[in-house]
Amino acid sequence: MVAEAVEQQATCLDPGLENVDPLTTRAFHAFGRLLRVHRQAMLKMLDAQGVHHGDAFCLRLLAKKEGISQHEMAEILHISRPQTTKILQLAEKNGLIVRHPDENDQRRTLVFLTPEGRVEEGRFRSFLDGYINQSIGSLPEADRSELERLFNDIAGNIERMLHADRGVER
Repeated sequence: MVAEAVEQQATCLDPGLENVDPLTTRAFHAFGRLLRVHRQAMLKMLDAQGVHHGDAFCLRLLAKKEGISQHEMAEILHISRPQTTKILQLAEKNGLIVRHPDENDQRRTLVFLTPEGRVEEGRFRSFLDGYINQSIGSLPEADRSELERLFNDIAGNIERMLHADRGVER
């Protein structure tokens, strides 16, 4: 029932691709469906745990790269600086992070997890572990290997397209 509704939505959005073979078109729509349901599931599951997705990914990043600047966070997470500031203000208000001026460059503000932030990041990591194991981890090993290869191939194709638009070949 849900799969049919998603397929109908994809069909309605199909601009009638004339120069793409049918198999490639179906694969493209399947990929789009995957992106949509993945986003819906992540947001729904995070919301059920009382975790805002912006907080979750900022905390996850800080657990790996604590003491980075707000500017670096925005670049790594591919979000605007004002959006990063908004997320960090809320996280700071909730006691999850602290911000301090960089001792070497007073124009930069560095972000650090608090003990409460570490606990919250651990909850998110635990959720993420379960989500990944139930979705991708439930596939046979050979399928996961093939999926990894295919995703890397597609990502490489898209990266080349992005860099070609800037006149830079990677």
